[in-house]
Amino acid sequence: MKLYQDCYELPLSVFLDCLLYQQFDKLCIEGEAPQEELLEKWANIYAEYLDLSEAFEAHYIFQLQKETLLIHQTITEVDTSLIYLGTVYDERLVNIIRDNGFKIKLDPDNMEAYDIELKRVGAKLAPLRLKLSEKQTEIDSYQTSKAEDTMDKKFFVTMLNRLAKFQGGGVIDARQIMTANYILLCKDYVEHIGRQSRKADMDGDPW
Repeated sequence: MKLYQDCYELPLSVFLDCLLYQQFDKLCIEGEAPQEELLEKWANIYAEYLDLSEAFEAHYIFQLQKETLLIHQTITEVDTSLIYLGTVYDERLVNIIRDNGFKIKLDPDNMEAYDIELKRVGAKLAPLRLKLSEKQTEIDSYQTSKAEDTMDKKFFVTMLNRLAKFQGGGVIDARQIMTANYILLCKDYVEHIGRQSRKADMDGDPW
């Protein structure tokens, strides 16, 4: 009988089988083990996972919440400015839209082109609305899983997809990456988006 001993040798796929589906027999590399021994081994591995991942998960959710607030603020400011500009031209409102990273050129003397430009900029908010919804759903899912002391498969699938993009594309195979390496890569990713967020704050243009 041979068991996985820790997160450094445990494939992420096996970790997820245990975490999400209670398939603790997957902890056996060779042979079989009594259920009591499997449960004890899993408890140790999961405790190690929590120790390794607690900081990155907290920072990741913090970054998501920060991005959500920024996106919501951008949508509100641009949307409100567009509504008022539809009634009366005001250069201050135009500057608010530009300050939020959108290009806009309005000619009050050409109302047809003026209205077309307002609609064009308004349409540019659609991707931001979608991004806001996706990030809020991810936050809600994570917070629910924490409140219920369970983890959602969607959280890990989302993270693997984000990590794959972070690494330049391709697919990260949960059967090939060790659980500890997954956590370390997550930490690198969180540090990366933290740097991007700080840079956006300095540039004054989050998009």
